[in-house]
Amino acid sequence: MGAGIIINGQLYRRQSGFAGEIGHTTVDLSGEKCPCGNYGCLELYVSIPRIIEQVKTALLAETKSILRNICPDINRVTWPMIIKGALQGDGLALNIIDKISFYLSTGLTNILNTFDPQAVFLGNELSIAGSLLVDRLKAKVSQRMFAENFRKMDIRISKFARESPVVGAAAIVLEKFYTGQLNSMVFKQ
Repeated sequence: MGAGIIINGQLYRRQSGFAGEIGHTTVDLSGEKCPCGNYGCLELYVSIPRIIEQVKTALLAETKSILRNICPDINRVTWPMIIKGALQGDGLALNIIDKISFYLSTGLTNILNTFDPQAVFLGNELSIAGSLLVDRLKAKVSQRMFAENFRKMDIRISKFARESPVVGAAAIVLEKFYTGQLNSMVFKQ
């Protein structure tokens, strides 16, 4: 789970060229070990593949859920189906959205208190949840942040939604092309 951090109209990059790996910030000090080597990484709690696995496990454990009607084959449960269930008031799906908003608000609050941005835009798969997730995030983040800072900041769904990663990658390539950095990278021997 990555973030594009824009400062003064420019994509922020660390010395190594990467920044914004918020998925590998710690949100649970006692959490399980992440493939990155850290423990309790945000990505372990809000990545869509992990969420789908949690839902499948709950359904296999006979948890009552209308997701069984939405997707009779438990092995084919998808994130949009979970959202559909949540919109229909399904307890399991709503619990999952609440869990995501809890952990994501924890990670976001750390970022927000560090950078004090004007806005946060959710993209990619999380954007499918729309206001179902955004409203919960706003409520949880407002409880954790300095009140004055929260009033100046907004959480929204990106207009690029699911295409956010592709648009971001294309923007980086175009920036390198127009600044002449791409030619030196491609043709360097």
